[in-house]
Amino acid sequence: MQTKQPLDLLAAFPSNRERFDALLALYRRKRQARVMIARLGWCAASFLGVLLVFLLVERTQLQSEAMRWLHVFASWGLSLFWMIQAVRAFIVPPDDVEMAVEIEDIDPARFRSLIASAAEFARPETDDEGDRTATSRAVTSSALKRLTVSSAAVTLTDSDIAAALKKFSRRRAVITLAAIAAVLFAWALLSPAEVRRGALRLLRPLADLPSWSLLELDVRPGNRVLALGDNLEISVAPSQPTDQEPVLTLFKPKATEGTATEMYPDETASVSRYVYTLTGLQESTDYQVSVGRVTSDRFSITVMPRPELSELRLTLHHPAYLATQPEVLAEGVGDASIIAGSRIDITGRSSQRLKSAVISTVPGASVTAAIEHGDTFSTSLTIATDTRWSAQLTNEFGLSNDNPVRFKFTALHDASPTVTILKPAMDIEFPTSKRLDLKVEATDDFGVVTTVLWYAVGDRRDWIPLNLKSDFSPKTRFEVEFPWMLDTLAIEPGTKVSYFVKAEDGVKPVPNTASSPVYHLNMPSMYDVYKGGEKAQEDVTKQLQELMEAQKMRRQALEQTFEQIKHEGRMDEATERKIRESLQEGEQRQKQAEEIINKFQDLQQNSKDNPFSSPEALEKMQKVNELMNEVLDDEAKRLMKQLRESLTTMKLDPKELEKFEEAFKMDNYLKNLDRTIELLKQLKDEQKLDALGKTADDLLKRQQRMASETAALAEKQKQGALSPEEESKLKDLAAQQEKLRQELEHLQKQAQELADQKPKPGEQQNPATEDVKNMRDAMKQEDFNKTAEEIKKNLEQKNPAGAKDQQQRMLKFLESLAKSGQKICNTCSGSQQQQLDLSRFVRRSLDVARDQEKLLLQLNGLPGQFMRGQKPAVEGIIDETSVLQVIVRQQAADLENALETLVRSSFSIDPSVLQPLQGVQPMFNEIVKNLEDRAIGRSRQDQREIIRRFNLLAMELLRAQDQSQSQSNQSAASAMQQFKDLTRRQLSLYQQMMRQQRSPVDQRMMDEMRRMAMEQRKIRESLEQLMREGKQQMQTLGRLDDVLKEMQDLETKTLDPRLRREVAERQKSVYDRMLKAQKSIRNREEESEERKAVKAREIVQTAPDKPLPQIGTDSRDLSRDFLGESREEYPKNFETLLREYYKSLSLSGEKL
Repeated sequence: MQTKQPLDLLAAFPSNRERFDALLALYRRKRQARVMIARLGWCAASFLGVLLVFLLVERTQLQSEAMRWLHVFASWGLSLFWMIQAVRAFIVPPDDVEMAVEIEDIDPARFRSLIASAAEFARPETDDEGDRTATSRAVTSSALKRLTVSSAAVTLTDSDIAAALKKFSRRRAVITLAAIAAVLFAWALLSPAEVRRGALRLLRPLADLPSWSLLELDVRPGNRVLALGDNLEISVAPSQPTDQEPVLTLFKPKATEGTATEMYPDETASVSRYVYTLTGLQESTDYQVSVGRVTSDRFSITVMPRPELSELRLTLHHPAYLATQPEVLAEGVGDASIIAGSRIDITGRSSQRLKSAVISTVPGASVTAAIEHGDTFSTSLTIATDTRWSAQLTNEFGLSNDNPVRFKFTALHDASPTVTILKPAMDIEFPTSKRLDLKVEATDDFGVVTTVLWYAVGDRRDWIPLNLKSDFSPKTRFEVEFPWMLDTLAIEPGTKVSYFVKAEDGVKPVPNTASSPVYHLNMPSMYDVYKGGEKAQEDVTKQLQELMEAQKMRRQALEQTFEQIKHEGRMDEATERKIRESLQEGEQRQKQAEEIINKFQDLQQNSKDNPFSSPEALEKMQKVNELMNEVLDDEAKRLMKQLRESLTTMKLDPKELEKFEEAFKMDNYLKNLDRTIELLKQLKDEQKLDALGKTADDLLKRQQRMASETAALAEKQKQGALSPEEESKLKDLAAQQEKLRQELEHLQKQAQELADQKPKPGEQQNPATEDVKNMRDAMKQEDFNKTAEEIKKNLEQKNPAGAKDQQQRMLKFLESLAKSGQKICNTCSGSQQQQLDLSRFVRRSLDVARDQEKLLLQLNGLPGQFMRGQKPAVEGIIDETSVLQVIVRQQAADLENALETLVRSSFSIDPSVLQPLQGVQPMFNEIVKNLEDRAIGRSRQDQREIIRRFNLLAMELLRAQDQSQSQSNQSAASAMQQFKDLTRRQLSLYQQMMRQQRSPVDQRMMDEMRRMAMEQRKIRESLEQLMREGKQQMQTLGRLDDVLKEMQDLETKTLDPRLRREVAERQKSVYDRMLKAQKSIRNREEESEERKAVKAREIVQTAPDKPLPQIGTDSRDLSRDFLGESREEYPKNFETLLREYYKSLSLSGEKL
């Protein structure tokens, strides 16, 4: 074991050496920390101890500056000594051997210099051995060293290291420091100023700090910066009564000697207080207060001038609408007069560097200006009213300018402009030149921006603008002469054109406006034109007659003069001849004038006899023109104008014109005008209904847009505060909501007016009236005004979340209105045509014919003509028939009036239906007259004509109803054909997608996929339009909403090449459903055709003209007919048997 143990130690040398080195390193670190902490503790304890001694000495008579310096050297010396020792202990630790010796000291008997030897052997060897003997010894010595190091590593433990470190105790330093600190802490609690003063006197030996005394001086205001010429009161309050008066010593800056002045007591103070006032300070000074041996700190008073406004410059920025450059005022000018809303840039310079510059305004708040380059400030003000302002300047030392100069900004308010129409400035007739020369003058104190002529044609509410000013530059006085060309206006006779001029200035956000009075251009009606022309003709005739009478009187006077001269013999032959020729010429001209007057009067009479110039016809034509002007849009009016122009150049065949004049009847012409008026009124009402439905749809879309914007703002508000732009958007949404509410109120009034309209007797009610009533009732039940007000209130209060909930409620209400509006629009556009029902008129027509036939039967067997009273037996029958005939005539008149009303108010009935009723009432009158005259034969002839006419009327009515139904069927057939075309397009799209299944994904394939996506979209839109427009005709389609949604989904998936197979399958599914819908339509049509009711008809069977055996046989091959039409399958071998069976069914008379 003894031989094995050293070998084990030698084998474990590397690990043992590492352990030994680690133990020594651990000891070194801990030793350094302990020693450094202990010496730092002695450093602090030394300083605090010297401070404690110094405070004790300060309370004794030994207190002096010499003692102060002695303690300063002691405190600083001891502190530096211990500080150096702490640093040295950390920087220069002992070597390994010294540390090993320190460790061995804890137990010398056990270690026996083992640790020191191991520490020495563990050092690295650097000497070289020269010879073999030395090398052998070195090898032997190395083994011994390794054995020593391994033994030391095994012997040394962590507990030995801890025991060796105990020699470097930190306890004494800490206890000493704690004791001294406790004493000083207690002293500081009792007299903190004394401890603070003592510490400062030691730490700042060169500072002129007086020693602490029980007498404390509270000197105020301490260090201070004053303005040049200001006064300063210096006060001192001793902490205890003193027999000596305080002395104030004033020094020049950095001077050691000063002037002493006694301070006087403040009699107003409640405590002992002494003051001294320095007046009109012109330079900086220092001061110090002393009472006996107690002296205060030295304070400084810095005297400097106040900052002054040395430069001032104003730049006026007028509102943008004035289009003027910024105006820079002269330097030093602070007063300005400027229009309200203008911006003023204020730039100034101070005599000193500035800390702040504040612009004070009255009324208003203060504005802090920006400081530039130390002594320059600038800011901007927007002027809204008269404002007084001043600049409060504060320099870097806190001094402000006293009593700054106050300036004034005078706000000028832009007055409203004035506008006047100088020419024509009155209501005038429509100019024949179709040109109106206007002269307009507009003025404004700062400038007119726009001048617009507004005009309206007829009773339309929309005013049309016409700009009179070419640019928007403001002008204080604007005058323009404008030639208004009226030939572009669609004006009919009797139309009134209203116009006025409106001028605006450039005030923002709402400009000031001024309007001229409204003037009118009166276009005379056709009747007025006719009457005016007639009056003008009468005036011309009257003037011609007066001229002719004057000429006649002149000729007579000339003849009398001629006879008188001739009788007196004062005239030669030549003169007589000339006078006779003049008289003859005057007579001929008088005859010509008479002929012209006669022709003119004939022309005037023909004009009066013209049926088209009758007041009734002119009045109706005027009404037609007014309605046409209201219902036609601008494009239709343009086409009508072209039509009139083409008619003026059209050449008519005189023969055709003669035929027209012969066939013309004034009654028919007036009836056609009445019908035109009624149809135009109906069209006008339908336009109102259509506008009502479109307005509801437009309100829904606008509310949806506002709801989406409000929802977006609500989400942003959840994430944080809204920006100023978003808050402005909320205000704009509130204004839009208020406008929508007003439009809803107007819509409610319109719906109420349209729902209250009742058709005239005999007219059919508009099918859209029920939808209008539903809309009216819905608006009465829903308090949309309250909902809109709540939305507006939430938006104004910046609460978009609350407005969002109310908008959803409003959307539901508007969706119901939009559905009713859509129904109204569909009805007005003809999507849901009302089925024409003329059955009641057919029955009434047949009733009149039947009653007339009964009266005809009563007259059968009576003689054709006899004298009244000749046959008393039949007089009663004739009188009864006459009375009944009057009743039948009244029935016919009622029927005729009802049919005329229906034809006038319907586009579906041809007026030619009433052709059989022409001249019927005179026939009835003639029948009654003939019965009274006992002309029975002529009465029966007219009664037969009446029966024929009313039977013909019934046939015409039935034909009109059949035509209406055929048109409806054609519409349904057209819708069906469109649906078939869409089905074929869907099949083609599916086939194209199948061809793309194996195509590579490249640019060409992607272009093709985009094209197919567009084609799918077109198919969907066409199907939606077909279902919307052909809703009534295609009602058998059912609901294809899911197919439309499928198509819409396919539009996006088609663009993804990875979904080609899925897209193809879904396209095939869509095609299959469309095909099934198409087959369903066809099957329903077949069922409806089979179940269609057929009117019973009488079958007349005629007897054969020959005996049956002589008629012949039927040699038809029935097998071909039946076998060809048979849809059932049968075995081939049955065909022969079936043919034999059909041959046995021969219709030959012989076999029967």
